[in-house]
Amino acid sequence: MLGLVESPSESLKRHCCTLGSDNLVDAKLEKYYQPGDVRVLRYHEIFLFCCTISSMFKQTEDLIEMAEEELVEHDVKFDDNGNVVQMTQKAYKYLEKKSTPEFIKSFAFGQIYRELLDAHVGILDTLSIPLLFVIVLQRRYTVLNRRKACAWMRRQMPIVQKEFSSKERSKLPYPINAIEEAFKINPEYFKNTSLLNTRSGMEEDDETQKTTHESDKRAKKESGGGKKKKTKKHHSKK
Repeated sequence: MLGLVESPSESLKRHCCTLGSDNLVDAKLEKYYQPGDVRVLRYHEIFLFCCTISSMFKQTEDLIEMAEEELVEHDVKFDDNGNVVQMTQKAYKYLEKKSTPEFIKSFAFGQIYRELLDAHVGILDTLSIPLLFVIVLQRRYTVLNRRKACAWMRRQMPIVQKEFSSKERSKLPYPINAIEEAFKINPEYFKNTSLLNTRSGMEEDDETQKTTHESDKRAKKESGGGKKKKTKKHHSKK
């Protein structure tokens, strides 16, 4: 059970040790995600887990663009495929701040440890929920693999909710620490995981679309009044 709630760095380190590649673990990975309470989560960081898997996946596309824009503001450089080719000290300091949104940290983690993560992405059911979220945010993986990661983590979150107290979850990595508020907004997706799927796997009902739109508006307001730079859509390779 503890394996489900490990931070991305802890989960990746464990898999490296299991497969005999622990020599690739460096000092940065050791201290990437410090335990303890995080700052108050933004609404769209919580709402991701109050809707269907299809709706969640669509929202992660927006989060990826927001993360890319924020990292560019901190002088990070991307190639044409959306992979980070240059990290800066300015960016590393930004990622270490408690005030930095969790989805940006997760996206950056998947970029910084791209090669290490790519070697382990095929074993989704053995990765922690926080590391699965990292995978969902990486467009270099196929939509199928990313949606599988979405589905697996969403079906494990109700189990974590039952096994860990609210106080315990509040000190665990994102998105474990979002469970409490997500449950308050829409408990049905935690009580009945069969509701996570829609008929085609890509559709949403009218109510979900309405709620997603409200989430988008809140996200834009929180990120600066809807001001958004254009970023390129990148093709997945895995």
